[in-house]
Amino acid sequence: MSPKLVRNLIFISLSVLILSMTYFIINYKNRVHETNKALFNQTIYQEAKTHFENLKIFRAWNSKFGGVYVKAKDDLKPNEYLEDNHIYSKDGDLLVKINPAWMTRQVSEMMNKTGEYKYKITSLNPLNPNNKVNAFEEKALKYFESHSKDSYYSEVDYNKNVYNFIGRLTVEESCL
Repeated sequence: MSPKLVRNLIFISLSVLILSMTYFIINYKNRVHETNKALFNQTIYQEAKTHFENLKIFRAWNSKFGGVYVKAKDDLKPNEYLEDNHIYSKDGDLLVKINPAWMTRQVSEMMNKTGEYKYKITSLNPLNPNNKVNAFEEKALKYFESHSKDSYYSEVDYNKNVYNFIGRLTVEESCL
């Protein structure tokens, strides 16, 4: 073999080797990225589901007692959307009724101010205008209408780095 042919074969072999290694590295990197993305989605889903289930337990506790009364403060006034929304103690203190829905709203507002998570009660037909749906919530609630056995709906917006999760709450008389 001529030296020129040997050089060309070595060059071609090295080129194929480099291209093959590049392909395998990129392919490996993509698989790792997809695996990490799936693990992230699974982890954040479980975390969101746990938060939601905890809120349901708090609501059930409140509902068990038909709502609870708390002493009114400057920033807590009776809820205009509740019947029998207040009473007075024998000492004349104003006691404001907190039903499960309003408790959830108040806890959500506290969490929204302090945490990385944002909570909201919503409905396609809300009694309270503050519960009006956004685009994601509307899509999710309509999904629930056609998928009655599903309890959760979520989606990731990678462009905004946001994970949206919604869980189905059954409306109980004590919540209204």
